[in-house]
Amino acid sequence: MAVQDVHSLKSSQRKAYLVTLGSPSDREHLRAAGLELGRINNNTVEVFVSGNYDQFIQALAGCRVLGLDVVNQTLEQVFMKYYGREAAVE
Repeated sequence: MAVQDVHSLKSSQRKAYLVTLGSPSDREHLRAAGLELGRINNNTVEVFVSGNYDQFIQALAGCRVLGLDVVNQTLEQVFMKYYGREAAVE
């Protein structure tokens, strides 16, 4: 059992971004850069960042980025990641 403040728990977790790319080759560029990818829908890719924003920004610089949105994780998703299990919540 762990006791942590909810705010510190959320701030220590990875952040999720939806990146809309110009081509399928851009998607492969992100994968090759070693980024943690989630759902992929055509040219929109969910990317998870855990503190290494330099790697994320450098990988995006090599792509044609058409859109970038932050994905707000639910509290359940934060807890599931904290305890080592990905939430299957859509």
